[in-house]
Order: sequence, then structure tokens, then C-alpha cells
Amino acid sequence: MECSNCQLLQRKFYCQNCLKTHLRDARSTIQHIAAERSANVERAARELTTIDKSRQIRAEIAGLEERITEVRKETQRIRDAHAAARERVAKLKASTAERRKNLVAARAFLVPSQSSQSSQSSSLQSFHSGLSQINENLAHTRKILVEELLDVFDVVEVGGRPSLGGTKGTKGEWMIGGQVLPVPGDMRRRYPPEYINAALTHTLHFLSLLTFYIGVKLPFEVTWSGDAVGVGTPYLSACKGTESGGWARWSVKHPLHIPPSSPSMSSGNGSTGSGTSASSSQTPSFTTALTMLLYNTLYLCHTQSQPVPLSQSGEILRNLWALCCTPELGRRSHQTGPGLALEPPTPPSFTVDFTQLLQVTSSGPVQRKKRRSLRRTAHGPEERDVEADDWDLIDGEF
Repeated sequence: MECSNCQLLQRKFYCQNCLKTHLRDARSTIQHIAAERSANVERAARELTTIDKSRQIRAEIAGLEERITEVRKETQRIRDAHAAARERVAKLKASTAERRKNLVAARAFLVPSQSSQSSQSSSLQSFHSGLSQINENLAHTRKILVEELLDVFDVVEVGGRPSLGGTKGTKGEWMIGGQVLPVPGDMRRRYPPEYINAALTHTLHFLSLLTFYIGVKLPFEVTWSGDAVGVGTPYLSACKGTESGGWARWSVKHPLHIPPSSPSMSSGNGSTGSGTSASSSQTPSFTTALTMLLYNTLYLCHTQSQPVPLSQSGEILRNLWALCCTPELGRRSHQTGPGLALEPPTPPSFTVDFTQLLQVTSSGPVQRKKRRSLRRTAHGPEERDVEADDWDLIDGEF
């Protein structure tokens, strides 16, 4: 070699010519490699172009398939909706045809011929006449049952029973089942409690059957301590009703019974009508129960067009007898057809106030005693014989 340094082993030193040679060889190699790289890049680019086109085609195919699937689903949905719409239209057409048919029939019914109108009028008249005949037969049957009821309970007036035509008999006390039921002002000491209880029990049974026969509901209902009709002690209390008459709030049960151990027909506390108040309705009282019985009787007479004045309210059996003799008996009730049905107890036309009736029932004897005391003071001892036959009302609370 021309350069001696290039041949030295200790150190590698290159001369200028060697470096130029090496650089030229390196450039040549780089150029050759760059040319191959460019060729490979171009070849790869050409290959990639072919692959990209295939990928794009496959992607387009997949997108089209998905779109076709969606279109098919939407088409099926539209077909189902179209079928449902057709079915609904068919139903509507059938309904419209049915309505048209009904309208034609209704028009034919609303505008009938003259002969058809006369036929309907005659049938309506026959229906009303038949209903009236049924009501008449029902009232007649009720009267027959009531007549039998009077005979069974033997409701008579002492001194002779009046005829069913309503003829008045001799004045006196009234009996039921062979026992006298005095008015509240005539419960004398000669009547023991058992006697009065028996007469009142007969009256309750008679009133229960009478209201059952004529179909009338009373304001105060009767319950028995023995949980059976006629067994035990009778109690009276208000049922559900209107505020007319002031009776509906008396819902506490009151015994219509005098215990045998009670004083014989004596006034337990001497209470008067002014002492009767709303607070006393919570305490069971025989006087209150007796007033409830009187109120039931007055209301029953009112329903059958047989009004009773308040001054005669204590004559229970006389009022019931007059009721059984009225020609209107059985025509009106709570169980009669339209036009004759009664309003629930008690209507505004029934003007008797329960509190007023209770005051009259409980205060009458005391007022009479006061008047007799004044007459005794004014006339002297000759009034004592009359006073010996006085009466006392049971106004105590048992």
C-alpha cells in the first residue's frame, strides 16, 4: 500500500485517500440500499393499495348487509302495523254497520206508526192498571192480616170493643191479651210490675207483627237481652235515620221493663220534664223506653194517614185500634212499588219532636200533682177522697 501508516498494527490511522475510498464505498452502498428500499416501498404501496380496495369493498358489503337487515325488519314492522290497521278498520266497519242498524231500528222505534203508538199506550195503561190492582190486592191482604192480628191479641176496650167500621165504644181502659195497658198517667198502684211488663210485651209483639204485615220501618228498634225475639228484657234504641224529629241521637238502649224489686209505681226521683236533657239519654230509663214506644206508635199512625194529636199520644192501644180501622191501612209502606213508597223514617212532614214527647211523658204526673195540691189547699179536706185514687208515673231510672 502506498500509505505505510495503514499497515501499522498498533494504531489504526487512515490516510486521506483511504477515507475517500471508504466514504465512496459507503455512499455507493447507501445509494444501492436506498434504491432497493424505494423499490420495496413502492412495491409495498402497490400491494397495500390492492389490500385497501379489498377491505373497502368488504366493509361496503358488510354495511349494505346490515342496512338490508334493518330494511327487512322495518318492512316486517310496517307489514304487521298494516295488518293490525286492516283488522282495526274491519272492526270499525263492523261496528259502524251495527250502529247504523241500531240507528235505523231506533228511528223506526221513535217514529212508529199510529197503530204502534196506540198499542204501546194501551200496553202502558194495562201495566199501570195491573200495578194498581196488585197494590189494591196487597192492601186488602194486609187488612185481612191485621184483622186476624187484632183477634189473636184480643185488643179490646173495657166495656166493649168498637166495630171495625170505626164506631167509638164506651170510654175506658184498653186491654191486650186479657191484660190492661194503662196510659202513662194511669199506671195505678193496683197494677204490679209483672202485670205492666206483660202488657207491654204483648204490645211490642203486636206492634212488631203489625209493622211486618204492612211493611213499615219504625224509628226505634226493639232488641231482647236473650238474643232471641221475646226472650229476656226488651230494649229500645234509635236506628239510623234523619235528624228530623231529634230522635236519631237516642242510640243508647233503654229497657222497657220494670224490675220486680222496684217500688210499686212510685216516682223514683221526682224528675220533671225540665230535668230531662240530652245528657240523660245516656242513662237507661224506663220512661225513655216508654216514650220511644209512644213515638213509634205516632209515626206508624202518621204513615197510614191517621195523625194523632200529642195530647192523645199516651193511649197506645186506642191509637193502634184506630190505625187498624183506617181505610188507608196497607196502601203506603217502605216496601210498596213506585208512587206509594214511604220515605225513610222520619220525613219532615212528621212534626212530632221526641224531646218534647219525652218531656210531656215525664212531666205530666208532677204537674197534675201540683194542680191537685193547689185544689186541696183551696177546697179543703173534701178533695182528699179524690186524691186517694191518684197515680204516680214510673219516672225513676231502673
